[in-house]
Amino acid sequence: MIDADLVAAAARAYIYGYPLCYNLDEIAKLPGGESTIFADPVPWNSFGRVRKLLDPTAEFVSPNNDTLYLIAPLDLRGGPLALHTPDTHDRYYVLQFVDAWTNNFAYIGRRATGTAEAEYLLVRPG
Repeated sequence: MIDADLVAAAARAYIYGYPLCYNLDEIAKLPGGESTIFADPVPWNSFGRVRKLLDPTAEFVSPNNDTLYLIAPLDLRGGPLALHTPDTHDRYYVLQFVDAWTNNFAYIGRRATGTAEAEYLLVRPG
């Protein structure tokens, strides 16, 4: 007989844990050059540039296929990182910050912070 409480607990654990496990696995592939969306490795704390539109072979989740992306896997355990954004002269751009569970928690860009040159300090929570 199946215990309904155990099934419900397992379902909650899967729903909570799957995005974390999937995302961390995909991010871990970047420095080793194992990503399906980047031709070259993307070292920690640096930007990787997707140079072509994605196709069905891409395993990394992407919200759309008409945008070229930059991705920077960040590791703040060694301390804060400085981020410089140039003046984009009113051109649209957005830097989307996503946590390990794939929640968006901050934005830098035209609609959120404007397009003037700026400096940001990326720090760990707390």
